[in-house]
Amino acid sequence: MKILTKLLLIVVLLVVYAMTLVAFFHPDVTPKYQAYFIDHTLSEWSPKHYSSDPEQGMHFSKPGLPDWVESVYGFSFREDWGRWTDAFATTDPSIAFTQPFTGQICVYLVAGPAPALVGKSVSVRMGEERETLPFACAEPKEYRIPFHLAGEASRLEFVMSERPPREIDFAPNNNDTRRLGIAMSYLAIRRGSCADTTNAGGNPQLSVKEK
Repeated sequence: MKILTKLLLIVVLLVVYAMTLVAFFHPDVTPKYQAYFIDHTLSEWSPKHYSSDPEQGMHFSKPGLPDWVESVYGFSFREDWGRWTDAFATTDPSIAFTQPFTGQICVYLVAGPAPALVGKSVSVRMGEERETLPFACAEPKEYRIPFHLAGEASRLEFVMSERPPREIDFAPNNNDTRRLGIAMSYLAIRRGSCADTTNAGGNPQLSVKEK
């Protein structure tokens, strides 16, 4: 009888352990919960939002997110000038919007690359459309990225061909262990052609468009 009781106890424990493993590897949670607590790709769980629209743009150094941005994925902590993307979170950082975009739009971006990305390019994707963002030099510049969206797109993704190295590995005198990619300070989205639109929101940080 004692042996049977022990066997039943072992079976129960094995079932509990199995259920725990299933719940760990296949959690029944929302995508947002999965991204923040499990995958660690979501940069902020419940950020405050401030009044703004896509043409006014988003300052990455400003606390919170504008009304038109739902969440940011794969970004490091906020700094005085803006925010870095960090491949420790995800190789392909992205920005999710609260509204879809369609048709002809121009994405304004003030950004610069980490040392490992100088001279390389990053793909920028919205919906089914993909454009190339070349980083010829390390200095932050204004980039105007044109998109002709046939359907609705509510996410802007930066697709890197390879995972950036840790800064400490790339430059041994640097103690930064993050896998830095793109330093972003400003983003705006305007409808129409990049050639027809003007300086995004009159932002004084904008420089000459990168050729």
